[in-house]
Amino acid sequence: MTDHLVADGGWDSHAGPVDSFDNGGFDSKHQDGCFNCGQSGHNKSDCPNERVERLFTGSCRLCGTEGHRAAECPEAPAKICKACGKEGHNAADCTNARVIYDDATPILPPEQGWEMLVAADQAKEVVMIKQALNVYTRAMPELTFVDMERELRDAGMNTHLIAKEQPVSDTMTIVNLQGKVDCKYVVSFQYSYKPTRPKFATGWPSSPEDNMTRLADAGYVKDRMVPKCHNCDELGHVAKNCPQEKVEREKLEIKCNNCKEVGHYIRDW
Repeated sequence: MTDHLVADGGWDSHAGPVDSFDNGGFDSKHQDGCFNCGQSGHNKSDCPNERVERLFTGSCRLCGTEGHRAAECPEAPAKICKACGKEGHNAADCTNARVIYDDATPILPPEQGWEMLVAADQAKEVVMIKQALNVYTRAMPELTFVDMERELRDAGMNTHLIAKEQPVSDTMTIVNLQGKVDCKYVVSFQYSYKPTRPKFATGWPSSPEDNMTRLADAGYVKDRMVPKCHNCDELGHVAKNCPQEKVEREKLEIKCNNCKEVGHYIRDW
């Protein structure tokens, strides 16, 4: 009687060789069919055919009831906008003021926030200065960056709020202390009203007066929280929901480092 090696490295005295991929000759790990139409040669994300709706037989991850997805759940909680924190709309449709403070900015009395700001300014720790300024302005929501720069100058502090002109990605936005988006200038924390290095001079205001004018339309750079389509490069939707015709893009060549053949990676075999 001949022993045979089995898939887990043991031996079987009664059977022939055991194929670790024995599933009717099909290995699901190497399936090349489209999960939408079932045809080979492309993935679901590249499928040129219409979307095939399939009956959902699982359970909802929200309520546990069978027969519907979480997206269709009647007991799903109201959607919360990531930009303003209010219900009833998505960030892409939001026209409200942005929420600029997160859980890392505690709610404290303004006196305590000012003490933190003074201590951070004396230590010349930029991260601590920004954190302390956020604590202080959160306690005093009516304060603008213009007001803050005036207070810093009146107190003789080292820190200067400089409104710089610099490019910002379209997926980002500049938000002021009151949550207004799409401001023009970016607030930078500096220790002088003049650029200390030549490379800092780009986008720097021409004078302290110019800086104060700019600060009225300046803020922090924040994520716009709106998706960008990789098909049409427009904001507001993702590629799978793009209303425009699909743009064919050149794909990178897949090549095996072992056999040098095209079409697979070395890890696939």
